[in-house]
Amino acid sequence: MSAKEGRLRIRRQHGDRRNWTPIGLALILALLAGTGSARAEVAVQLRVSRGPYHVGMPVEMHVHVTGFERSPDPRCEAAAPEGGTMVMTGLVPNISTSMQIIGGRVSRSESVTFICQFRFTPTRVGRFRFEPFRVSQATLSVASAPHALDVEEAPLDPQIRVRIEVSEAPVYIGQRVPIRIEWWLEDSLQDHISSYRIQSELFDREDAFRFLPDEQPQRGDQTLDIVTAQGDLSLRATVERRNEDGTDFLVVAAERTLIPLRDGRFDLPPATLQVEEVVRWQRDLFGGRRPAASHRIFARDESRRLIVRPAPATGRPAHFAGAVGRGFALDVVADRSVVQVGDPITLTLTVRGDGHLDAVGLPDWGAGDGLPTDRFRLSEGNLSGEVRGDTKIFRLGVRVLDDSVREIPALPFSWFDPELGEYQTTHSRPVAVSVRPAQVIGADDVLASTEPRDGRAEAAPGTRADDPVPRQGSLSISGADLSIETDPTILLRRSGGRASLRAAAYTGSLALIGAALWVKRRRNVPAEIMRLRVLVRRQRDRIRGATPLPPREALAEIAAALRELASGVPGASDTALEDFVRECDEILYSPGAEPAGMELPERVARAQAILDAIEEQIG
Repeated sequence: MSAKEGRLRIRRQHGDRRNWTPIGLALILALLAGTGSARAEVAVQLRVSRGPYHVGMPVEMHVHVTGFERSPDPRCEAAAPEGGTMVMTGLVPNISTSMQIIGGRVSRSESVTFICQFRFTPTRVGRFRFEPFRVSQATLSVASAPHALDVEEAPLDPQIRVRIEVSEAPVYIGQRVPIRIEWWLEDSLQDHISSYRIQSELFDREDAFRFLPDEQPQRGDQTLDIVTAQGDLSLRATVERRNEDGTDFLVVAAERTLIPLRDGRFDLPPATLQVEEVVRWQRDLFGGRRPAASHRIFARDESRRLIVRPAPATGRPAHFAGAVGRGFALDVVADRSVVQVGDPITLTLTVRGDGHLDAVGLPDWGAGDGLPTDRFRLSEGNLSGEVRGDTKIFRLGVRVLDDSVREIPALPFSWFDPELGEYQTTHSRPVAVSVRPAQVIGADDVLASTEPRDGRAEAAPGTRADDPVPRQGSLSISGADLSIETDPTILLRRSGGRASLRAAAYTGSLALIGAALWVKRRRNVPAEIMRLRVLVRRQRDRIRGATPLPPREALAEIAAALRELASGVPGASDTALEDFVRECDEILYSPGAEPAGMELPERVARAQAILDAIEEQIG
């Protein structure tokens, strides 16, 4: 091709670019954008640990899936062939991102891989065929290729042994069950071991069992390593020598504490032990000894059965709330001891005992013994509590409804003792309280108050001296005749004077009636609202009148006014009011409190601010 032809072809191509329409450019950009946002191709791969495979020895089987979205987590499914058990031990996400800058353009890519981890334990010799492992996310589902593996009998070596000791008697949900793990090895073998693995399905059943945190070994302590679904654990262990059938063994033992989460009969496959025994050594550059050749030897425990039962229904006390163990105790502390009827009291309840505290709740003390509803009102809500070490702490709000109450009574708390096989009950100590009655203002105090401020009243013209006189500034309709005369003859006779004066009087009467109706409509406030407003004003005057008193008396009067307000106004007992009254009580009932430290002006201002907020709430 000549240079001229080449130039012509280039110009033609450039001309084609110039002739592209905006619609064509938009279509191309949309196509490119759609290609960039398309879901990456999903790939699935099954990876199996290397053989040979032996009876009772777990086989790790991991399914790797690449191309799923970050969320939600996929669902992994696998069926165990006959003659073995399959347990899913974990789901591990692996997300990696990369960024490239080419020609000033930034491109980002993300790779999401999920690993479904399974552990298969064969219980017989032979060939096992596995159906495809299936992994699903939303509407997308992929499956691995089928797989097969051959299992042979493990050559058990009498030089090593493994034992998992569990309770042969039935245990109960929430009970602390000790588990003992023992590794036996001949004394002559201890210097020829390079590594070992102890595995048991008991440690991987997260759906049925939970283990308490293990004691961490200190420097220099003997340890025993086990393999679990959460990873390898190094347990603090003890070592002792034992002789069995004329053979000397070293026994390395460790303990864990198991807590059953649900009832059922659990048939556990034998625990297994794999040991790499060194058969030949070689020297390294520093003259030390390192393994040059080794072979694997095996040991297997017996099958175990663990039976878990719920706490028996027969003889279950009404105050049982899930506590299983022994030696439980309940302590109760109140945040205040001097209250009025309706004031809130916060009880701090501390449960102690040898048991699974996460499953412990509070009994229903509202019925029967405890806190009867005719004398106490309990707060509602989820009282889940908080576990702190060997205690569980609850906080319960209580209001006293009866001024004859002299104490928070002893509260019963029941638990099931699995060692005794029966329920036990303890009681907390009573908490002394002083309850004063609350003063409530009725509607009659608002609508028909006749008592003057100074105790004396001046009779108005046309009334007797002993007639009640309404207080100035108040509205009283008690005994008033509010009927309207409509007979013109009577109205004219009562008015007297000339016709113009009668007309003016009649017109004025109608005007007054209209004004009265207008005022009534503007001030048509329900009696309950009027009662609350008067109550707030009284307490405000009471607080203002306490200012000249000695500091201690003034503070007591302010606290009493706010208590009366809290009991008489629904919803007034908020956090600010309760905190303020609690501070006043702490000062008043503390023997070392000095009047000078009461800061009376500041507390009066805070009380008035609380009243302002309540008055705004009333409307």
